[in-house]
Amino acid sequence: MTVFLNSGGIGEVIAGRVLQGLATGAATGAISALLTDLAPTGNKKLGGMLASIAPLGGLGVGALVTGLLIQVTTDPSAIFLAFDIVFALGIVLTFLVKEPISRRIGAAKSLIPRVAVPTAARSAFTASIPALISSWMINAFYLGLVAAILQGVFGIHSGLINGAAIALFTESAAASVLIFRKLSSNTNSLVGSISLIVGAALTVIGLESGSLVVFGISAILGGMGLGLSFSGSVSLIMPHAQAHERGQLFAAVYVVSYLAFGLPAIAAGLFVASEGLLAVATTFAIVIIVIAAVSLGAHIVRGSQAPRSK
Repeated sequence: MTVFLNSGGIGEVIAGRVLQGLATGAATGAISALLTDLAPTGNKKLGGMLASIAPLGGLGVGALVTGLLIQVTTDPSAIFLAFDIVFALGIVLTFLVKEPISRRIGAAKSLIPRVAVPTAARSAFTASIPALISSWMINAFYLGLVAAILQGVFGIHSGLINGAAIALFTESAAASVLIFRKLSSNTNSLVGSISLIVGAALTVIGLESGSLVVFGISAILGGMGLGLSFSGSVSLIMPHAQAHERGQLFAAVYVVSYLAFGLPAIAAGLFVASEGLLAVATTFAIVIIVIAAVSLGAHIVRGSQAPRSK
């Protein structure tokens, strides 16, 4: 955020994005593992649920706050200064969190990034890959294209509304995790895949018809699909990892998720100029439907083989 705050050109902006990405990637896996470690012994699913709600809810709050700041100020430095303060507070709070496992020699070595899927978790991890890809692709769709869609398709030019549209999507995702927390992990993944399919289909209908209401409903259903597919996948995978393996396994989950988040957004950016926004957005949504259908099939098979799996 400090690099963004002091940037004077595109080079500094790119450097800030690289640092931001490295920081986010390093933090999310470790924080998710920490939440699971801190959960009560008999309810580790609570840690996975919070690990799903926190980043999704944070995306919505961040988008809404950013949209509000854009609306009330023409100085972008206010946005980066605000988040700089938030992250500085986060540093202070981190020191107040008690380490849930015993300390061992090798602090420097422990900082080396590790991505691994334990043998016991590989089956669940493999079955969850389509759910992770489709859920984070729809995340990329809304975070990457919603501003352009609101402007180009619906003629809306407002930073606040852009932020609110993203918040509607991401907060629907966070709320769905909380509302459906008592369902089994496999059921959450099944309902999530169905929500992704219906939500993406309504996105196409809303774009083709120019209906903002339909597009708004699609954002809610798409958000539900993201929340339930992601939380269901995490809850299916994590019980198979030992305490010392959780950080590496969460890292593997986020590697798949962030690749599904980043690569389609880059592809969309490359083709928007030549193919047009509407064509790219429609194709994006159709690909999500196909992958979500694969996810749905995988979890139906898994459910039939292990109906009591959580």
